[in-house]
Amino acid sequence: MIGNNASGVRTVKYGGTKDNVLRLEVVLGTGDIIRTGTLAHKSSSGYNLTRLFIGSEGTLGIVTEATLRLAGIPEKFSAAVVHFDSVDDASRAVFDIMGAGLGPAALELLDEKTIKVINVESHLNLKETPTLFLEFTGASEASLREELIRTEEICKSNQATGFQRVSVVRRETGCGRLATRPMS
Repeated sequence: MIGNNASGVRTVKYGGTKDNVLRLEVVLGTGDIIRTGTLAHKSSSGYNLTRLFIGSEGTLGIVTEATLRLAGIPEKFSAAVVHFDSVDDASRAVFDIMGAGLGPAALELLDEKTIKVINVESHLNLKETPTLFLEFTGASEASLREELIRTEEICKSNQATGFQRVSVVRRETGCGRLATRPMS
């Protein structure tokens, strides 16, 4: 992950790998071991060697140890699955959601071809249209409900053809996943 500066659906809230690595221990091609970074929240002194190694694909050295920033597990989760007729409509909805300051914890836009592959490979029956998957986190159900209402308004103003709210229950299942249920 560090060598590739990996990111995923939660990058929109938590940032990519580069945003969460504080320090590294790296073995250089010469065999020398160097340590980069600091535990300080902010530092403006010298070169930022830590960020130089992140995303370098191992060409500058091999990371053998990393100190990472941790984020707490939010108290409440909610999610939405939104369908559109076009990727352009869905993209405009994402732009407007982010512009409204709604800050989803996770956001993923999949086109109809990707949904079709997921249906085949995972034996699902998702609607094969451009689909936006969103997750919101917070301290209260009331605040999450308000975010979902505002998100739904934005999506509908961008020609969403379906908006399904899902409440995420903070209960671990056997495989480490969160259980979900439709939201009232």
